[in-house]
Amino acid sequence: MSKGYYEGKVTFHIDTLKRRKVNVHYAVQTGERLMIDSVRILAGADNVKEDYLNYLKKHPDQSLKGKPLDRDMLESHREKVAKFMRDDALYGFSYNHMNYVVDTISKSGTLIVGILFNDKVINEIGHKTPHQTTYVRQVYFHLADTSFYKGNFLDTINKLGLNLLENQFITTIDTLQYTGKLNTKDNAVNRTIVCTYNTDLLVLPELLERQNFTEKDNYFKEYYLDRTLERLNRLGVFQTIKPRVVEVVGSPQVDVHYYLIGAKKQSFSIQPKATNTNGFLGVMSSINYGNKNLFGGAEKFTFSINGGFESQPIISGQVNPDNQNIQLTNAFNTIEIGPVIKLEIPRFFPLSISALNKRQRPKTILSIAYNYQKRKEFNRHVFQLNYSWDFLVGKNQTFQLGLPFASVIKYVNIRAQDATFLEKLNAKNDLFFINAFSNQLIWEDFKIGYIYRNNKALENSTRTVVIYNGSLNFAGNLLSRFKFIQDTVVGGQYGIFKVGYSQFARMDNELITSVRLSDKSSFHYRIQAGLGMPYGNSKIALPYDYSFFAGGTNDNRGWRSRTLGPGAYQYYLDENRT
Repeated sequence: MSKGYYEGKVTFHIDTLKRRKVNVHYAVQTGERLMIDSVRILAGADNVKEDYLNYLKKHPDQSLKGKPLDRDMLESHREKVAKFMRDDALYGFSYNHMNYVVDTISKSGTLIVGILFNDKVINEIGHKTPHQTTYVRQVYFHLADTSFYKGNFLDTINKLGLNLLENQFITTIDTLQYTGKLNTKDNAVNRTIVCTYNTDLLVLPELLERQNFTEKDNYFKEYYLDRTLERLNRLGVFQTIKPRVVEVVGSPQVDVHYYLIGAKKQSFSIQPKATNTNGFLGVMSSINYGNKNLFGGAEKFTFSINGGFESQPIISGQVNPDNQNIQLTNAFNTIEIGPVIKLEIPRFFPLSISALNKRQRPKTILSIAYNYQKRKEFNRHVFQLNYSWDFLVGKNQTFQLGLPFASVIKYVNIRAQDATFLEKLNAKNDLFFINAFSNQLIWEDFKIGYIYRNNKALENSTRTVVIYNGSLNFAGNLLSRFKFIQDTVVGGQYGIFKVGYSQFARMDNELITSVRLSDKSSFHYRIQAGLGMPYGNSKIALPYDYSFFAGGTNDNRGWRSRTLGPGAYQYYLDENRT
C-alpha cells in the first residue's frame, strides 16, 4: 500500500522437507495502482498557498498530479517544500506543517490529494499564528574565547555578576558595533553587525560583515544562514562555528547569533622523505610554517623550504677496447634547495575590502619562490613572483586576473660547470633542448583565467555536466616598449641584465563534459586545445615552461613525457626535424 497498490492479495504454501526444514512460497498479487488525478489546497494562509504555487512553477517536475500514491514520494515532497518555504523567509516552517488528505473512494483507479498547511505554534500553551515573512532585526558575532584576555577572566566574570557560560560558550564582556556600507546601483546601504569579545577581536569586524548574508533589516532565509556558515568556515580561522536564531516575541523578526571559537593560528612541520629517481637515491625534506590569520584579516601566510641531496654517479677512468678501467662513484653531488613564500588575502589587495560585492568572494594570491639546483653539469637559479586576483561571477564562473603589467615575473639562470656540458648540448643540435637549458626572463603583462562549472547539474542527474578551464597570457610587451635603453644579447634579442626576455601570446583550453545515459552508464569527453605564438623579441620558440607537451603517466599512455606531438611548427629551423 505504501507504493499505491490497493486491494492486493498475498497467498502462500509450505513444502515440508526432511530434517525439520520447510520451504515457504509466497504469491503476491498487487492489485491496481492508484494514480493522483488532482491536487487541492484545503487550508492555509494565503502567503503560504502562494509560496507553494511558486514552488511548483520553479520546479514543475515536483507536481504530484499524474504520479502514483507513493508514501516515500509524498514524504520527500513535504521535505522539499518545507526547505523552499524556509528559503523564502518563512522561518520555522517544517514538514510537520504540511499534511495530506487522500480520497481513495474512487473506483476508477484515480484519487484526489488535498494539502493542508498548518499554522505554527508560538508558545507552550499551543497558541497558533499564521506563518509570516521573517526579517532580521540584529546580527551578533560572539568571539567566545579568552585567547587575548590578560588577567584572571573568572574573577572579572564574578565581579560583573555574570555566568561563565552563555549558551554553552564562554561569556563575552566587550561589545563593538560595526557598520559597513554596501554600494548598490541606487544608493549606499548600511550593514550593521554587533561583535562581542574579550579584550581584543580575533579578526577584523569588517571581515565578519563581509561573510554575513543574514543582514540586518533584510529577509531571513535559511540559505542565507547556510551561506554565511560556509563562508565563515572557508576563512579557516575558527575551529567552532555555531549559529543560534532567536525569534522576537510579537513581531515577524529574529536575532541571529554566531558563536565563534578561534582555531590554532600557527602551525609548524618538518617532512623528511627518501627518493629514488631512475635509480638515483636521494634524501629530501621540507620545513613548513603556516599562519592562518597574519594581520587579523584571515590572511593565510605560508613559508616553506624544500631541499635535499641526490646521488648522481660519476664515471672516472679510461675506456678503450683493450682496457676497460671504469670506476663509478656514487655521492650526494646533486643539491637542490628552494624557499617559497605565499600569502592569500580574502580581498583585492591593495584595494578596499568593499571593492567587490561579497558574493563574488574576492581573493588576492601573492607568492615568491626561489630555487637553486647544483649538478655536476650545471648550476641553476630560478626566481618567480606571482600576483593574481580571484573572484566569482554568478554561481558557476570563476575568474583569475593577473596584476596588470606584472602578473608573473620569472627569471631562470643556468651556468655550465664545464665546457663539456655545452659541447654535448650543442652537439645534439636540438633547438628544444637548447631552449630548455637557456637563460630566460618571462615578464607577463596580462593574464586571465576562466573556469565554468555547472554545479547545479549535479543536483539533477539527467543534465549534462560541463567543466571548462581556459587561460590567456601575454608576455614581454611592456618590456619591448623600452628597447631604446636595452642592450642586445646572444641571438640578437634585447635583454635586461644580459638575459633576453620572452615575448609571446599563449592560450590554453580544456573542456570536460559528462552525459548521463542511464542510472548505470554515462559518457565522458575531454578535449584540450592550446595555441602559443612567439613574436617580437622571441625569435624561435616559447619559453620551456610555457611550451605544450603530451604523454607521460598523467596524460596519453604509451608515450614518454614530451614525446607525443608536437604538431605543426617551423620545422625548417630544426635540422634534425624533431
